[in-house]
Amino acid sequence: MADREFTEGELSDLIRLAARRQRQEPHRRVTYEEVLAIGRDLGLEPGHLHAAMGELDKVRKERHRRVRRKMGFFRHLAVYGTVVTGLFLIYLISGGGHPWPLYPAVGWGIAVAIQGFSVYFHEKEAMIRETL
Repeated sequence: MADREFTEGELSDLIRLAARRQRQEPHRRVTYEEVLAIGRDLGLEPGHLHAAMGELDKVRKERHRRVRRKMGFFRHLAVYGTVVTGLFLIYLISGGGHPWPLYPAVGWGIAVAIQGFSVYFHEKEAMIRETL
């Protein structure tokens, strides 16, 4: 096995697979100095590692932003469902008549739908752009 050679793509895949296997073991974090040492062993220049870490930070921030937006949408949806249910209960208890709760339900429902569309379909478009 010592005489095997790998392309850069294969090396990248090999490291990714080994790291994935290691993640299954008890949680261990790698320090910045260890990353630099590993990079030196692999023949990577520190400047490239710093640039890659910057890209990784951007990816982490974007993922965190996406999660926050999805959580915000679900909170909004839950509040909408609770309030609209309450309005319809008040309507039913007060004897009915003109279905006035439909107005806030439809208006607010449109806003919730726009937010959902923005969160899910805009995110898919951004993910497609990232992969290209």
